[in-house]
Amino acid sequence: MNLDKPTILIMAEYYLPGYEGGGIIRAVSNLVERLGDDFNFKIITRDRDINSNNPYLNVNIDSWNIIGKAEVLYLSPKHTSFRYIQDLLWKTPCDLIYLNGLFDKIFSIFPLLLKRIGSCPDKPVILAPRGVLLAGSMGSKTFKKRIYLFVSKKIGLYHDLIWHASSHAEEKSIRQFFNVFQQIAIVPDLPPTVVKKSYLSRTKQSGKLKLLFFSRIAPVKNLHGALESLKHVRGSIQFNIYGPVDDQNYWEYCQKISQQLPKNIEVQYLGSVSYAEVPTMMQAHHLLFLPTFSENFGYVLLESFINGLPVLVSDQTPWCELQQKNAGWDISLENAMQFDSILQLCVDMNQQEYEIWTKGAWQYGKECLQSQSDIQKYRLFLQRALSNNQCK
Repeated sequence: MNLDKPTILIMAEYYLPGYEGGGIIRAVSNLVERLGDDFNFKIITRDRDINSNNPYLNVNIDSWNIIGKAEVLYLSPKHTSFRYIQDLLWKTPCDLIYLNGLFDKIFSIFPLLLKRIGSCPDKPVILAPRGVLLAGSMGSKTFKKRIYLFVSKKIGLYHDLIWHASSHAEEKSIRQFFNVFQQIAIVPDLPPTVVKKSYLSRTKQSGKLKLLFFSRIAPVKNLHGALESLKHVRGSIQFNIYGPVDDQNYWEYCQKISQQLPKNIEVQYLGSVSYAEVPTMMQAHHLLFLPTFSENFGYVLLESFINGLPVLVSDQTPWCELQQKNAGWDISLENAMQFDSILQLCVDMNQQEYEIWTKGAWQYGKECLQSQSDIQKYRLFLQRALSNNQCK
């Protein structure tokens, strides 16, 4: 650790670079990789993935690890109590505390409670909700979430924080649930450093489509809507589903829908993949289909563009006007028939027609990665937070 650089303590529910995970893993990994030369990063996280009884392999549990440009502490379940988190905050020197997520008890609520009662170091605190306040995300378990938000506001749990919104939509959602006087910095999440250097063509026959769903399996991602959209599409369609199962009951519901699809639709669940496998997986498909109810950033979409894979998504992501870029389509969830028609269009495309879209997606991804403005914006945001200045 370089003592000449400020130290930022990041608390996140999950973190393991190189492992297929959700948006928080991607967001924190890219932050560390992009700005690890400017700041010291210490990360406290769980020792296992969601719904897993097995700790991560090849890391030291309950002790610090050097992972890339960060020091990472993977906590076993016995070391996630309120008292242990309190002791850990006192024992971990830092200049800034950066919390990710809003409803996680251990890595968000516990530190905020400790701050509220004055039982942790007096450091500036950034809170990144990571999209959980967006309308699509709040639609799940809404009553419990609203009760929690009501009580937490009453006790002042979210006073004197610096909020990190990844988009204007998230900033609006924060102001909807909290008062207008909150410090909210709108800073886009950072893209990965790896750039696909060359364009690779795919073989596409008219009447056939290899379709990809790549996300965690939870109601907010709308896998059931994707399956419903396939019922009336003609042609030979192979629909491959990748991602961890967050909600077993929801997954069983989706399986029932898939069993009712016509014989021209083949559905396969292929589990999770590592980051290293993502380019090969995407190269084997013609279209990413993600009619999500809510997406704070949508790293999977950026990964699709980088790998020349067009996308069909809802309009509930920051990625808009995709058709004008020949990178895909962003469609309103209220227009289910338009999803059907775009799917049929993609099935019917021949090689020449399809090349326009896959080249457009690749070019758009390349342009997104070449932009340096977001890196500088993020750097200034952290520097101002360290000074506890008003972030705008």
